[in-house]
Amino acid sequence: MGIKKIATVVLVCSIYALGACPPEGYDRLKNHQPDIVKQSDGWIYKEWITAKGTRSEGHTAMLFHNGRLVCPDDKDEILSTPLGSYIYKEAKRRWGWHGWQPLLPKRLLIGN
Repeated sequence: MGIKKIATVVLVCSIYALGACPPEGYDRLKNHQPDIVKQSDGWIYKEWITAKGTRSEGHTAMLFHNGRLVCPDDKDEILSTPLGSYIYKEAKRRWGWHGWQPLLPKRLLIGN
């Protein structure tokens, strides 16, 4: 097996293990105005909120660095940026978090 084929297999397995990047739902939201935008030093955080204020509220968030989409290298990767720290999550349902979630101190998280 050639190196190119091995690299392709590793890439496909990584995508399967981590979930899709960009996250579920991003394709239908990317042409809509995000609800939250933060920018600093070449970093941009965009968050879209669906079904806002309901039990089915969902958040889809992406990080961009110098205009390029940032995808995680590992499951539950934590990334520190000038905007703060984020962790990549992928929900199986439309509600919940999809993509880069702000990492809050444990004392601020509900249920901890």
